[in-house]
Amino acid sequence: MSFAKIRLLAFLGILPRRITTVKPPRCAGCLYGAMTKRPWRTKGKQQQKISTVTAPGACVSVDQLESASAGFIAQLKGKLTRQRYRAATVFVDHFSRLSYIHLQRNLSSEETLQAKRAFEAYAFAASMLTSKTA
Repeated sequence: MSFAKIRLLAFLGILPRRITTVKPPRCAGCLYGAMTKRPWRTKGKQQQKISTVTAPGACVSVDQLESASAGFIAQLKGKLTRQRYRAATVFVDHFSRLSYIHLQRNLSSEETLQAKRAFEAYAFAASMLTSKTA
């Protein structure tokens, strides 16, 4: 049942009235969108001196994170899976502002290298890197 219907039932007196003043919970998709927002305006000059990056792929930041709650691994067809992803590696190219998030089952070195190769293929397909690096 939607939260609007629950609030209506509380307004009619079928459910407790205190429910009418409760804020509705935000969905996971809305929270994810809010967390990955990027500013499109600047707020003045930055205090630290940042070196200028002159080519795509010259400066790429990498960060890894591990989630406390496991997420579903998406699948389009076939038998349902019980596999979950528990970690992610985030790549950001400073010149082109290209960002790539690779979901992983764990933070092992094999999966991290697989994430690096996937980012390089993604950046190459997006014409950000002029050649693949090993």
